[in-house]
Amino acid sequence: MADKEYQAEEHRWTLEQLSEKYKVNLNSAEPKKSQGLTTENATEKLNETGKNRLTPPKQTPEIVKFLMEFLNPFMILLEIAAVLCAISFILQNKAGEKDKSNLYLAIVLFVIVIATSVMSYVQERKSGKLMDSFKNLLPPKCMVIRDSVQQKIFSEDLVLGDIVLLTSGDKCPADLRIINCQDLKVDNSSLTGESEPQSRNAEVSKEENPMESQNLAFYGTLAVDGSAMGVVIKGRESYGIPELGLLRNPRSGRIRNGSCD
Repeated sequence: MADKEYQAEEHRWTLEQLSEKYKVNLNSAEPKKSQGLTTENATEKLNETGKNRLTPPKQTPEIVKFLMEFLNPFMILLEIAAVLCAISFILQNKAGEKDKSNLYLAIVLFVIVIATSVMSYVQERKSGKLMDSFKNLLPPKCMVIRDSVQQKIFSEDLVLGDIVLLTSGDKCPADLRIINCQDLKVDNSSLTGESEPQSRNAEVSKEENPMESQNLAFYGTLAVDGSAMGVVIKGRESYGIPELGLLRNPRSGRIRNGSCD
C-alpha cells in the first residue's frame, strides 16, 4: 500500500483555475481550441524540473543484499538463540553429559535462519526487478499541444501544464486532468485492480478523493476507447502509481517528472 494517500485538488478546479496554476493557455468555452504552453515556457519548466524519466534505485551488490537478510532483528534473535544453544551443548559435552537436545535445537534454529533469509532474498530480488518492468509504462513519445500546434515530443520532455492528446491504444504519459473528452475509457487494472475499463469525462468533479474522480487519468493506464485532452498535473515523484506504492522500489526506486507515448 501507499506510504501516504494520493493528493490532488485539480479534479475540482475549473479550466480557469488550471490555466492560472500552470500558466497554460486553455480555452474554457472550447477546450479543443486551447493553445497550450509556449515552447519558451515549456523549455523553462523543463530546465527547472529536469528530464521526465525514471530514477533507478542505487545498486547494491547482490552479496550485500543477501547478507543483509541475516541482520533482520528477528533473524538476529534466532541467531543468538542458536549460538547460545551451541555453546550450551559444548559446555555440557565437556562436562561429560550425553544430552544432545541443545545441539539439535541449535541446528534447527540455524536451518530456520538460513532458509528464511534465502526466501526473503529471493522475494527481494523479484521485487527489485519491478522497477525495470515499470519502465515499459513510459511510452517513448506523446502528442501535445504547444503554440497552438499539435506536435509529438519525447516523453522525457513533458512538463507540468502540457496539454496531452490521448487516443485509443495510448498509455497515459502522466497524471492528467481531462479538459475535453470523447467517450474515453481507461484500463486502471494496473493501478487499482479494477477489471472493467473506467469511463472518463471532463466535468468538474465533486469527489473528495481524487482516485474516485472521473476527470483524472493516471500515469501508465491505458486508453482502451475514445479520445481526450488532458493537462499534466503531477510531476517529479508525485504520480498516482508511486503514491500508491506500486512503482516505488522497497528501498529507493522513484519516478521523476510527468511522462508520455
